[in-house]
Amino acid sequence: MLPPDMISEILSRLPVKTLLRFRCVERTWCSIIDSQSFVQLHLHQSMTTNSYHNLILGSREGLYSVDLDSIDKAQLIEPPVSSKGFDCISNSCNGLILVMSDPLVPPVLWNPLLRKYKILPDAAIEYLAPLLCLSKVFYGLGYDSRNNDYKVVRAFEFCNQTSRAWVCSGTEIYSLKLNSWNVVPVLPNMI
Repeated sequence: MLPPDMISEILSRLPVKTLLRFRCVERTWCSIIDSQSFVQLHLHQSMTTNSYHNLILGSREGLYSVDLDSIDKAQLIEPPVSSKGFDCISNSCNGLILVMSDPLVPPVLWNPLLRKYKILPDAAIEYLAPLLCLSKVFYGLGYDSRNNDYKVVRAFEFCNQTSRAWVCSGTEIYSLKLNSWNVVPVLPNMI
């Protein structure tokens, strides 16, 4: 039998769909594939070799995953939450996608290859728009390599409906590892 390090190295070169099937081969393989160290190894291998690149596209018919190595085929995929339109994908990072379905519903972190998702908890502070103000909420997703954590940034701003003058704004950061939001201290207006 091969040592676990060698098995990990071999498995790290396989596509995710194959790995999902190989989890059923034996308990040792399942344990290796599910480990955090293997996930990091597989991600590093994918980025180093520039392999396994997919693009998620939206159309009137639905969401499609396109393998950039063979762009002649597109696979229909279902988002984990219902949406009124296909502008619900905010952005992605290392295979995770930030999905927005409705301004009143919390965002969702989704891994379409693993078919897993996590509905984010309510934000740290719910901001009510002042009277006669327009509001904008922006989301972003990124990876914090120092803490091995995925983070979602939520920024909002309110402006006067008539003059479009800035009224107030705020920013929060969600940590997947901690499963919580933190409010970013208000920065002085630089203008």
